[in-house]
Amino acid sequence: METQVIIPCPRGYGDYAELSASDLVELTPRTGRKPVGTLFRKHILNLGTLIHPKTKEKLTLDEAWFDKVKSNFEKGVCDIAQVPLADAQNKHTEYPLENTGEIVGLERVGNKVYDIIDVRRPDVVQGLRDKTILGASAFLNLDYEDTNTGQRVGPTLLHHCLTNRPYVTGLDDYEEIVAATVAADNEEDVVVLSTEEPEMPLSKEELLAQLKAEHGIDVPALEAALAAKPDLSALTAQLTSALAGTSAEVKLTGAGEDGKVELSDVVGAVAELAQTSVALSSSVQALQRQGAEREIDGYVQQGRVLPKQRAFFVDLALTNRDGLEVMLPDEPVVKLSNQVGTAGDEGTASQVGDIDAEVARLAKKHAELHPSTVTRPGSALARRRA
Repeated sequence: METQVIIPCPRGYGDYAELSASDLVELTPRTGRKPVGTLFRKHILNLGTLIHPKTKEKLTLDEAWFDKVKSNFEKGVCDIAQVPLADAQNKHTEYPLENTGEIVGLERVGNKVYDIIDVRRPDVVQGLRDKTILGASAFLNLDYEDTNTGQRVGPTLLHHCLTNRPYVTGLDDYEEIVAATVAADNEEDVVVLSTEEPEMPLSKEELLAQLKAEHGIDVPALEAALAAKPDLSALTAQLTSALAGTSAEVKLTGAGEDGKVELSDVVGAVAELAQTSVALSSSVQALQRQGAEREIDGYVQQGRVLPKQRAFFVDLALTNRDGLEVMLPDEPVVKLSNQVGTAGDEGTASQVGDIDAEVARLAKKHAELHPSTVTRPGSALARRRA
């Protein structure tokens, strides 16, 4: 009795290589073509009595019948056994553009007949995985003509139709072939043959190379970076020159007994300048706002801006001078009282210097307009004037 043996690969013989399902399925003698898609196994028939779908004749499917079907399949009597989709009326078709793959295997377990299909359309593969494509209908010719010999050769499998309303019911579901296992013909223990390989310590160079290749750690580069000291003298000199003439230059003199300017002195000066700049910026912004408010208050007094619009026009004056020119009306939108004086009646605009002369003039004018009210001698008014 044979004993199963596993011989492990020695170290240093390369990494694992992933195999696809097509690498794991034995090729059928009928075609010799290697599967290129995704493989599925499907229960398509049962041995026993089958009623012909058209003639209603009772057919006997026995072991001899299956052996003939398998023999014709492996001989390639029907050279291409395709996997079409059923049409909208659930009819079989052999239109090439409706084909999704090829039958690559045929087998029997008990009275169940299975085929293995190589599905080459991704959408159909997804449909089989999602369980939206559920059934199968095998298309057989009960006495097929071999075109090579012109002879009738008996039952032949022509295609596997993908359908959700198959003629033969009660069949097992599709099973995707994703791995292969070696089935043991007996229950003998498996003997593992191996050789004793000495553990050789890695050299420093090998360890460094392994760290870089497997973990991305470049030890020599890290050592070089740690050993390098940054030269800040050029930066210090440039900042010192830029700060010359500013109030911060006090920080750059007398930093040490030798008068040498350190980087910390430059940093302090830059920080002091930054604080001064912030303070000056705040002051400038406050002055700009005050100027804008005075300007808009003038427009409010002229009636060109309503009081409730004051804040809006102040923001325009600060941020959008062009917008202010467009929004500001040329004429007052509110007529203010006593804005411009009126001339009044003729002669009232000038001041009167001689009161008695003005009274006499007005009395004369009154007498001309109202003769009946002229003052007679001896009247109270005449006496008052005397």
